[in-house]
Amino acid sequence: MPLFKNIKSFTLIYFILFLIDFWTKINMPINYRYLTKGALLMCLLLFFLLNKKGITKNLYVVLSLVFIFFAEMFLINIDYAGKLLVFFGMLCIVLSKICLCLKMANKRDFKFSELIPLAIIYGFILIIIFGLILNNLKEFFIPVLLYYIFSLITGLFVYLRKGVFSTRSFFTVLFGAVLYFIGENISAISLFTNKLSRDFYLLNYVGVIWGMYFVVIGIFFEKDSINKNLETEEYLM
Repeated sequence: MPLFKNIKSFTLIYFILFLIDFWTKINMPINYRYLTKGALLMCLLLFFLLNKKGITKNLYVVLSLVFIFFAEMFLINIDYAGKLLVFFGMLCIVLSKICLCLKMANKRDFKFSELIPLAIIYGFILIIIFGLILNNLKEFFIPVLLYYIFSLITGLFVYLRKGVFSTRSFFTVLFGAVLYFIGENISAISLFTNKLSRDFYLLNYVGVIWGMYFVVIGIFFEKDSINKNLETEEYLM
């Protein structure tokens, strides 16, 4: 598929699909988004499958994207989805986080002391957000709690990629993870409280869609070790 030959052409396609889905989200009936958002997410998955070398090694990324696809499909029409579909959507999000944890894990030796400041800051933010939505969680308490636990673990693993993978990969994935974190937590606050305006909800959408993009692109830039002369992926540039 020549349109997916390199990152630049893929980014253009992804951006066009993003604009179409964004316009559909604002102006069209919600059912149309099963097509537009589905195409956007499938575009990301197809790009990864068609271009990433060693796909078996990156199986957790593929699974994470598949779970995200199903989660988004379950939760597109969330106001009318019913509790069962919302539960399955949240379950898919948790499974996606678990897959990302497994992907981000590496064999780097580290001291727990270097993670303490990050864990405190990250955990403090999560506790505040969890506190905002806690009273409205009800039957969704367990999946949301699991989401925040694995979100914390994923964040720590993203940090531990520093010095193991290329600098470009580290900062690209980090930027994507931050965007995704912001987007998903705005979504959680919007879903379980009425404290955010429509503008914030749109920010959630931008954060999630482009957060996924930068995480996937960052994985293309990684090397198994910064201390080895491994084959680069210049064919993607």
